[in-house]
Amino acid sequence: MQRAKYFFNFFYIILSLLFPLAGREIQLQDKLSRATVGTLYSVEIGVHSFIPIEKFAQALSIPIEQNIHLKTVSLNVKENRITFIAYTPFVRFNNLEYQMSTEVRFPNLEFYVPLADFVDGLNKSGIIAIEYDETNYILYVMTRPPNIVRLSTQCKNDTTRLILHTTHPFKDSDISTRAEKDWLYININDGVIDINDDVSSEQIPQVFEFVPLQVAQDQARVSLHLAPNVSLLHVHCNEGAFEIVITMRAAAAAPSAALTFLEKEREKWKIDTIIIDPGHGGRDPGCVGPSSIFEKNITLAVAKATRQEIERRMDVNVMLTRDSDSFAALKSRTKKANEAGGKLFISIHVDANRVKSLRGHTVYFLGPAKTDDARDVAQFENSVIQFEDSQNDYASLSDASFILAANAQNSYNKESQDFAAMVDQEIKSQCGSRSHGVRQAGFYVLYGASMPNILIETGFMTNSQDRANLNSPSYQKALAKAITNGIIRFKDRYESTTF
Repeated sequence: MQRAKYFFNFFYIILSLLFPLAGREIQLQDKLSRATVGTLYSVEIGVHSFIPIEKFAQALSIPIEQNIHLKTVSLNVKENRITFIAYTPFVRFNNLEYQMSTEVRFPNLEFYVPLADFVDGLNKSGIIAIEYDETNYILYVMTRPPNIVRLSTQCKNDTTRLILHTTHPFKDSDISTRAEKDWLYININDGVIDINDDVSSEQIPQVFEFVPLQVAQDQARVSLHLAPNVSLLHVHCNEGAFEIVITMRAAAAAPSAALTFLEKEREKWKIDTIIIDPGHGGRDPGCVGPSSIFEKNITLAVAKATRQEIERRMDVNVMLTRDSDSFAALKSRTKKANEAGGKLFISIHVDANRVKSLRGHTVYFLGPAKTDDARDVAQFENSVIQFEDSQNDYASLSDASFILAANAQNSYNKESQDFAAMVDQEIKSQCGSRSHGVRQAGFYVLYGASMPNILIETGFMTNSQDRANLNSPSYQKALAKAITNGIIRFKDRYESTTF
């Protein structure tokens, strides 16, 4: 009888471990940028929520070590080590021995740890800053520690200094500035900002609004809404004191030093480098038409024709993200564009649709898709990540991410929309192509471009007339002329309103 009771209890415990009564989806989000970096599915056993610790580590790219024989799992967070042991409530955070309120579960050889205790232990250890929103089931994690941590001000007469205090020295080359009407945008490469945005206007009378923002994991932005008579004098990195100093002055006439600085900034933001991105390439053919007509060949031909047309008519540098039939990962394209100091990014593609009679072009800029058609196009273009060595870089990109990116890059987003409209008009006029208008969609290839950026679907591979046009060198040259016309129109307007 006793043996039967023991067997029943053991069997019940096994069932409860393997088949928990309930569970829920928990989003893992970066605490600063609010970008989703992964999804976990918790299990509920009694009063406790448990999460799979291996999947937590995988979402944050944390190396793990498992020993199934000893029933241990360790997370290696840089020089820190976190170790769990199955069926015990003890966890070691480096040298800190922490006792949880319940033991680690081990169903199907997977480690499940109690969520509330895990969050509490991490915060006490200081290894990772983490916060759990129980109402919305979101785990906020600081994937990178902030390095821009405090703001102070110094005001004297008509001069104001905003001082961003940092945890390590930045260089002047890490900083880029841009002014648009009465807004000043200061981008800080490799910056992670975590300071309050509730700066009183009484403290800084020259600034109506101060908006700190994490644009991407490796770029912070400070946006300043300036009073009408305020001008930027200088942005300087005081490396010895770990400070980024923004100096402004309210005056009717700016001194010569300020004028010199502003002239340098004007030069910095002139459209002097244009990036043309031929879609697909190498092992990624893109759309495939009859008689082995590949999208990757058409986009490269149009890109080269556009480069030739731009160089013939404009005194600017032109760079292609690929110059041959080679494969390039999506994220590497915008990274290459940013590193080259690109001022415009144009990605060229060919569309496809089940409706064979559908023809014409569409011009897109970054943002959440607002129609099913736009979402379908983005989904197809984004599917090229199947050809990449790792798809983990794209796990965090969702509609919410593209909303955030569009808002974070608001100094470029409106300009991207304007640029898209100009190119759309020129293709319609020069090529006689039917326009499907300017649309938003979440294209991975545009995500992270620190410049106005668009993606052109030049026509439909699935339409016989479009296909014949796109495969024709003369039509490719017409497209190149139209795109160049759009660039020239945008450059004239953009540079006349900068500063």
